[in-house]
Amino acid sequence: MNRVCDFIDEAYSTPRKPAVAQLDAEPSEGKSGENDDEEKQNPSPDSPDANVVLVHCERGVSRAPTMVIAYLMRKYRRSRDDILAEVKTKRRIRPNSNFMDQLEVWEQVEYQVWEDEAKTIPKAPYQAYLARRAVRLKKKGVNRR
Repeated sequence: MNRVCDFIDEAYSTPRKPAVAQLDAEPSEGKSGENDDEEKQNPSPDSPDANVVLVHCERGVSRAPTMVIAYLMRKYRRSRDDILAEVKTKRRIRPNSNFMDQLEVWEQVEYQVWEDEAKTIPKAPYQAYLARRAVRLKKKGVNRR
């Protein structure tokens, strides 16, 4: 989840030009209109069009919302349940039980699953998740190594 969250951070912090600029709009009152085209092509960082990241999956109900929730949890240091409730006020989502388990672990490890910089020693909640996952995969006959 860290890689996805880092990617969103990077994409969100890089201002983008809007895909379609409305160059035929009237100049704002009190402005000369001279720089309007430039402002529309280069929105300010506070503009709603400036920093937008689209996160999507096939149906937008489980995978993409899980990544958005993980990102918001890390960014605002808020619980899974708080962020989940907030996102549900905006969209109809239903992360599957495995994703909900991963988000719980994400919260427990405080958004970093590894104990060490080399990323070889998982924190206890993540190690427990990996063990549960290995059992589930074995029952399904899926060999992960």
